[in-house]
Amino acid sequence: MNKYNKYLEVYKGIVSTENATPVFQIFQRPTVEKMLRDVGPLPEEALMFGVCPDDGLPVLLSVKDPTPQNILVLSDKRRGKTSFLKSVATFLRLSKTPYGVITNNTKEWKEQRGGVGVFHVSEGAADDLIFSLASWASLTHGKQRGRNAQAFLLFDNLEEIIEMESETIQNLRWLLDNGAKKGVWTIATIDNSQVYKIPAIVERFVTKIKGDGSYYTLQENGKEIRFYIPEME
Repeated sequence: MNKYNKYLEVYKGIVSTENATPVFQIFQRPTVEKMLRDVGPLPEEALMFGVCPDDGLPVLLSVKDPTPQNILVLSDKRRGKTSFLKSVATFLRLSKTPYGVITNNTKEWKEQRGGVGVFHVSEGAADDLIFSLASWASLTHGKQRGRNAQAFLLFDNLEEIIEMESETIQNLRWLLDNGAKKGVWTIATIDNSQVYKIPAIVERFVTKIKGDGSYYTLQENGKEIRFYIPEME
């Protein structure tokens, strides 16, 4: 099975436009609620990333399959990295999946609700979050667990990890190497210009998504899957 898959059970009617007059339209991304209504019921183990513009089918992460491991979103500055992470946080909140956010700009997350909290990278609570997730994952002994036993670390502007305690950096490295197969996923963002600061950590991310401000692209079995996310506040 593919690590990522389009939800093939979803049927979307095709409206014939053979006789339609071409009209220029500005693409308006749907809200989270509308996107979920349009897509329909999702598998319990699926985390939704977005929707493919070509066929309207969702791009999903199966939390039962640890193969993708960790996910890193890369783009230039102000090209949608934080919006992607907020979108993921919203889907996690709606599915009642535990998650925590670490960022160097908590103001960008002031409207975000749910999760265990949004922590500034300089706070001791941010170090505690990574330690707690690593400890929790280490106690699972690799056992496969249900949807409700998953947890996510969302790290916005990953390069800021270098400002954290050395023990925290080691805990994050352990999470990146072992977390997904034990139920703890890490999804992070980084500016393309900042990759040089933490190359060894960036290399630990198996799956990378590239953003260009409008769409996001990931590689799957040698093919590119392009998708968009819902409109975020």
